[in-house]
Amino acid sequence: MYGFLSSLSVGVTLYVIILALWTTGLTLLGGDHQSLYHYLYNFAASILYFLGMITAFRSASWFRTTSTVGKMLLFTGLAFLLNGLANITWVYYNIVLAVELPYPSWADLFFILYYPALAMSFIQLLRMVKPAMTKRRILETIGLFLFSFVIVYLLIRPELPAGQITFVNILDLLYPLGDVTLMTLALLGFRLAGDKMRSILPYFILALLFDVVTDILVSYTSKSGYYFNGSIIDFMYVISAWLLIAGTIKLIHNLSAARG
Repeated sequence: MYGFLSSLSVGVTLYVIILALWTTGLTLLGGDHQSLYHYLYNFAASILYFLGMITAFRSASWFRTTSTVGKMLLFTGLAFLLNGLANITWVYYNIVLAVELPYPSWADLFFILYYPALAMSFIQLLRMVKPAMTKRRILETIGLFLFSFVIVYLLIRPELPAGQITFVNILDLLYPLGDVTLMTLALLGFRLAGDKMRSILPYFILALLFDVVTDILVSYTSKSGYYFNGSIIDFMYVISAWLLIAGTIKLIHNLSAARG
């Protein structure tokens, strides 16, 4: 098992370096940024999510899928799967339907479902540290959530017309809501967890922080016409996926060592 995790960690890191070089090349090319190489970038990124899915699903069986750890890994694997499918759907719109920026689209269905899947993973984590939960900490968490949501909302500034609310308006609210919910759960877990778990959670917190910043940048660049597939913004999502996989691998390693 340890050999598999070690090889996977090295392989994923090398793959991220390849994607970094790909992003650099696409950025330096200039032009209208609508080549096949731009559109295939998100397909390549989806492979990273599918590797994370395989890692989480395979490891869930090592801990028993009915255990709290097993359930946490199953939901983590599901989150990876949904994000991978979202990227594949995005590429379908790019290449087959000739839509450069498919927003909104069916890809958003998978992107939105990613949030509750990963949230359920963090909830399983909180079940493991439930004795440390107090009423004061719950109230602090609610306060942190509300404060963070207001900040992210003000940064994204979703358009909310006085008349009819559109699907785009709803998505503009759901994405920051999902980002802040996951960040709050991860920070709560970090505060309540012991040393073994606390060393893992910074990977997840950094991954979610990348998601928050990237979603804000996507909002600005898509509205201003500066977004393009395979840009540094898309690479930031790759970094987020890399951190999630690294955190998952470290979680599996630490819990396996503790179990003996």
